Amino acid sequence: MRQVIDTNINYNILGYHKEETFDSKGDLIILKYYHSYDEQTDTFSNLSVEEIRTYTRDITTGLLTKRETIINWYDDNEVLTETKTNITKYYTAQKGYANNKRARQNLIDKASMYLLSQVGKTDATSFLRIAKNEISGYVAGDIQPLLDVISNSTEIYMTATIKATLDVILNISY
Repeated sequence: MRQVIDTNINYNILGYHKEETFDSKGDLIILKYYHSYDEQTDTFSNLSVEEIRTYTRDITTGLLTKRETIINWYDDNEVLTETKTNITKYYTAQKGYANNKRARQNLIDKASMYLLSQVGKTDATSFLRIAKNEISGYVAGDIQPLLDVISNSTEIYMTATIKATLDVILNISY
């Protein structure tokens, strides 16, 4: 009898704990689902399912056109038991654009958390308020104005190191 593997399972509703890994462009490239999570030590354990995603973008427009996924299933000892490959999802231009926006929002979230960890809540919130319009533009695809606001910031907490790190996080091209 042939075993059928459902690639559309929503592992979140099964009670698994999700660990996400994003690449430098803000794309979700690895999803791991675990049976257990210890919030005291921020540690996941007993890996159950892993999705590894690879994205393809149109070289002219930068829009996402395709995602290929490999799904690995693990037993209770975290030993790989089965792999499903050649799972391909295609994107229309509209869906590709929406995915690019989501990826850029992921980068904004990463940059915001970095800024918060470096300067504290008050200063981070202040800068995010100052750059509100540029952040919205960045998510929509207009990258440079936000990079300029960061580079030209005269706020005392915006050190050269912080500016350079934010530039590395946010300065992307598709």
